[in-house]
Amino acid sequence: VFLRLAFFKAFETSNIKVQLSRSALLAIGTVLYFAGLVYIQIAEASSSSFAIPILVTALAAPLLGEKVGIRRWIGVLIGGIGALIIIRPGMGLMHIAILFPFGTAFVHAFYQILTRKLSATDSSMTTLAYTAVIGTLLSTAVVPFYWTTPDLTGWIFLILIGINAGLGHYFLIRAYDSAEAPVVAPFFYTHFL
Repeated sequence: VFLRLAFFKAFETSNIKVQLSRSALLAIGTVLYFAGLVYIQIAEASSSSFAIPILVTALAAPLLGEKVGIRRWIGVLIGGIGALIIIRPGMGLMHIAILFPFGTAFVHAFYQILTRKLSATDSSMTTLAYTAVIGTLLSTAVVPFYWTTPDLTGWIFLILIGINAGLGHYFLIRAYDSAEAPVVAPFFYTHFL
């Protein structure tokens, strides 16, 4: 919808392996997260997400060559603590399935690092197009095994999720186009509010 007549032009890239890897990471992270939700509550699953900005900040220097100063580290760590206070994950015995959402955190950190890496060579629309098409192809592969036809309300929610997810990914890509990874990553904590 966003690309209209420029749909095929949007797939022109000199980084096909990075585009495909990035898109696959997003799909893998999504599967891991929902696999965890089968066994644990959403608060526990969400609490693992606080690691994403910390991981992105830690990986930005060795993988992207970006500088991470002490002030950014302090900000990221304070944000992580704040996110845990907001979420208040259960203090009881953690289920082993928490490893699924923690796997999501690691995968999404690399996804964001690759998003920043691609910003130097590919347009935002190219990166968004690969995200949408690869995600659609991978998720469609499992449709025959799990599909349940939604009612009208379900279709409306699916459309709204699609629009919001598309806009969210576009804004994330644009953010990494505009700023270094350690600057963008801490804004991830706002999704806990």
